[in-house]
Amino acid sequence: MEIIAHRGYSAIAPENTIPAFTAAVEAAADSVELDVQVTADGVPVAFHDRHTARVTQMPGTIRERTWQQLQSLDVGAWFDPRFAGTTIPSLAAVLPVVAQVPQSIYLDVKPYWDWQEKEVRQLAMLLREVGIEQRCIVYCDNQRFVQQWQQLQTRTMMGSIVTSVDGFLSRLTEATAGEVLISEYRVLLAKPDLVAMARNREMDVVAWTVDSHQEWEQLKAMGISRIVTNVPGDIGL
Repeated sequence: MEIIAHRGYSAIAPENTIPAFTAAVEAAADSVELDVQVTADGVPVAFHDRHTARVTQMPGTIRERTWQQLQSLDVGAWFDPRFAGTTIPSLAAVLPVVAQVPQSIYLDVKPYWDWQEKEVRQLAMLLREVGIEQRCIVYCDNQRFVQQWQQLQTRTMMGSIVTSVDGFLSRLTEATAGEVLISEYRVLLAKPDLVAMARNREMDVVAWTVDSHQEWEQLKAMGISRIVTNVPGDIGL
């Protein structure tokens, strides 16, 4: 079973931060999942939400702020006072940390904003420079980004997010062999034969986000071998 730390070890440290990614590595997670956005001045960062308010208590978005402006935001205090002062990390700072996991790095490029071509090229170059390009699975619900990324012909794998049975079936007809389907786990529990259908088309399936031992066992029995979890140090034990 490949255990994938969701936004790092986000059960014990604030999501998408250096402490969370470091904790995932220390907990011996096989892989790490993280969210990627780009700032107003073109710096890729690890951050999930469209708006910054939930984890910073400040309104606004990543895309409308520069990298320097984002450094004034605290993304740790909301989680626990021990993490007060934690800032939004650049992808350049995150990648050397997550590169320490033995298997894959899943990059969920958020679909909220279009990326400029030079920003897409910069992201690809960053993965190459860190030496993890072939270990990365990149996915995004923004079709323009997907087309831009495919045109670069990187050595990364492509993935797709699916959140419903219909969406899963639709993706099976559109995706190419070797693509990874990252499926909301309840979709798989509702229709277990989806796993075999994907494998028959030479696609693998990742279940997200699974924190229950009971559901972990159910998915494992179905043949799922990749699970995204907030508790990489506990799931499956």
